[in-house]
Amino acid sequence: MAAKLISFGKGGHTIHYGTVDNCTSKRQGYEKPSTFQVLPEHDGAPCIDVRDAVATDAGYRWVYRGPMVDVDLPAGEVSGIDLSPGSSMVADAIGKQADTYGTLVRLHRASTSKAGPLDSVAIPEYLAGWYDNGARVGVVVDGEIQWEPTILELQEQRILADTAVAQTELF
Repeated sequence: MAAKLISFGKGGHTIHYGTVDNCTSKRQGYEKPSTFQVLPEHDGAPCIDVRDAVATDAGYRWVYRGPMVDVDLPAGEVSGIDLSPGSSMVADAIGKQADTYGTLVRLHRASTSKAGPLDSVAIPEYLAGWYDNGARVGVVVDGEIQWEPTILELQEQRILADTAVAQTELF
């Protein structure tokens, strides 16, 4: 079975294979991108590394405000959660104001985004949301993960280039 998404976080990695016979198939372990063994079944799979992103304010906020991923959703679709006033999820959350679930429901209800923290989005939207908040994204090509530069790296490159130009103009 081909991998649909490979993700890396502080606790290790997850290979998402999707849903087969109503069962979500994942394989998890404790690897980092540098120690991960890429297999032929991974070729073409998008990858995400959120380890550095969650250490930033934006990335930390995205953990709670960003949507989850559903690797089986078509691009552009959102699998929304029912938070209508009479839903059991809202009633349960209102009864648990101080717990994480209640906090997520309140964040979700306050969200003006297309997808809130209790919704699931397709892989492209999931990657884009995390990328915008500092994560590395890439793809497995010929047995190797090829990473795109992160937004933070691009900003740093721009600052270095601007500094070099300013120094050149001084002399």
